[in-house]
Amino acid sequence: MTIGLALLLSGTALADGESQLVGLYLENREPEVDDKTTMNAVGEAKSEQPFVVGIDDTLVAYLRDARLLANRAKCLDQDGRKIDGACEEQNLALYLDGNKLAESKPERVEGASAGNVSGLGKVRFKLEYDQDVNKDAWARLLGSPRLREFFQKPVTVRVGLVDGYIVPVAREGALDKDLDHKVRLQRIKEGWFIASSLVLALLMWIFIRKIRTTDLLRDRGESEDPASKPWSLARCQMAFWFFLITGSFLFIWLITNALDTITTSTLVLMGMGAGTALGSALIDASRDTLAQRSELIDAAKQLEAQIADAGQLQKQDSVAALGWNGVVASTQKRLADIQKQLAALDAPAKSDSFWNDILRDGSAMSFHRFQMVVWTAVLGVVFIYNVWKTLAMPEFDTTLLSLMGISSGTYLGFKLPSANG
Repeated sequence: MTIGLALLLSGTALADGESQLVGLYLENREPEVDDKTTMNAVGEAKSEQPFVVGIDDTLVAYLRDARLLANRAKCLDQDGRKIDGACEEQNLALYLDGNKLAESKPERVEGASAGNVSGLGKVRFKLEYDQDVNKDAWARLLGSPRLREFFQKPVTVRVGLVDGYIVPVAREGALDKDLDHKVRLQRIKEGWFIASSLVLALLMWIFIRKIRTTDLLRDRGESEDPASKPWSLARCQMAFWFFLITGSFLFIWLITNALDTITTSTLVLMGMGAGTALGSALIDASRDTLAQRSELIDAAKQLEAQIADAGQLQKQDSVAALGWNGVVASTQKRLADIQKQLAALDAPAKSDSFWNDILRDGSAMSFHRFQMVVWTAVLGVVFIYNVWKTLAMPEFDTTLLSLMGISSGTYLGFKLPSANG
């Protein structure tokens, strides 16, 4: 595809002493020019549509009277003399839809020599994504995409200075005025997006099959059928944050090529999910210990011995037997309670349904579990929205993270009494 803007302009300098933007090209696809080339000598075939440019590409801007812009950046007048007064030297800047995306040293203006003041000059801009410099500008350009602009987005290109000054756009003599110095900005490469989506979908399919046939997200137990074990709230929360953060990291990388996108809040959320799952597993493991079982068995044997002794006394003294009836009945009731506890330890827990399993403690709905589920969902929605809009993982306030920590701590705290009794 032929790339670029073709323009035919006169070779005289502007009356107001300004440069003009006259053409845009991708690096290595621009026309050959030198100091003797004037605007009257440029005549390329017009482009049928804006060309595509993306992060890590180099955009070449052609300027008429380019030396005037270079002088202005270096605090020089049209004749190259130092400007008196307050003036700070600055770089040239590239603007996409008004967002400053790249800078270039004034010395890099090619073809802007004194003998070519009314001819062509060109400056190169490398489109790079920098977390510390232009992250917000890229987010405004590439974040919150419309469906029809998901892969590519038309943007207007302008050249100027870092302080916000923009050079005028050449109109006279343009072969394709409808382009208006626009390019199509590549958000995500279709091939990479499709390939990554297929890999992620495959992993999700494998994961879903595993959670249906194994106890990957269920409480550990002695049941031979993993699908019958109750769902674990802590393990589900840990899986939720794992897949959310992994998918967000992949989405940001596909657009920006940035790898340093993991934030402190992200690590805290993953650590909190893992810590809650670990604490829950330790508490569950303590429910069926040898010591607890041994204590119950010893207590049952003592009560059985007391009942047997009371029976012998009843046979020896029929009159006193009437007084022992109440004692025997009370002892038998205590023995029945201990036998129920032993049966509960031996009987594997059964799953009711996903929502009942994660919201119930035993047979009753628990508000602390409901609170943990709600806050996990709320932070998850905020997380997704922030990644979609700003192409960055969020930094949550410490107060909000503390609230999430309190929910997890409350969940573990209420789990302890049920584990001990």
